[in-house]
Amino acid sequence: MSLERPRSILTRIKEAFFKRARWEYLEKSYYTSANFSLTTIGHKTEFKHAHEAILRNQDIYREVERMTGVPWQVVAVIHYRESSNNFRKQLLNGEPFNRKTTLVPEGLGPWPSWRRSCVDAFKRQKMPLESSILGQWLDAIEAWNGYGYRRRDIMSPYLWAGTPFYTKGFFPFDGRFNKDKIDSRIGVVPLLQALNFENRRDIL
Repeated sequence: MSLERPRSILTRIKEAFFKRARWEYLEKSYYTSANFSLTTIGHKTEFKHAHEAILRNQDIYREVERMTGVPWQVVAVIHYRESSNNFRKQLLNGEPFNRKTTLVPEGLGPWPSWRRSCVDAFKRQKMPLESSILGQWLDAIEAWNGYGYRRRDIMSPYLWAGTPFYTKGFFPFDGRFNKDKIDSRIGVVPLLQALNFENRRDIL
């Protein structure tokens, strides 16, 4: 296969995504990205570390699934993006769970445990618990971080970092966008693929 054909497929999907930004295009992008390797050595290393940490702590994430109904894979990848799977830090913005938050969202907590902070986080940030649509889940995860990238016609690195759908552009802090900065962490999509999220019985 030539290199031109897959690139043109990516381009067409990205164009359709920004015209409509619907669940079906998120889902199509998810399956298309699975055909490509991670884009940088740094992303490959980051993926390995994050994937190992998630699998090592899978039982804890499954506990949160039992408490909230949110699939353990979703709990795990949000925990990675917000706090690098550090159990001293909560999911809402990565600050310590035993302190009141000072970043957006401000003034919340403290919580008695990491698990209780997760329960509160998923009450505040609703997830499509009854949905069997993969694209709707991806949209909900992107919403956790915000839609600032979509408004700039950039596919969010929160989902897509490490895939061909993301090249550069990053919010290092809330409200501060750097068009040339690259998110060095891995997006949730490669991790969800490795965790076989799309083949969950209740997602099919």
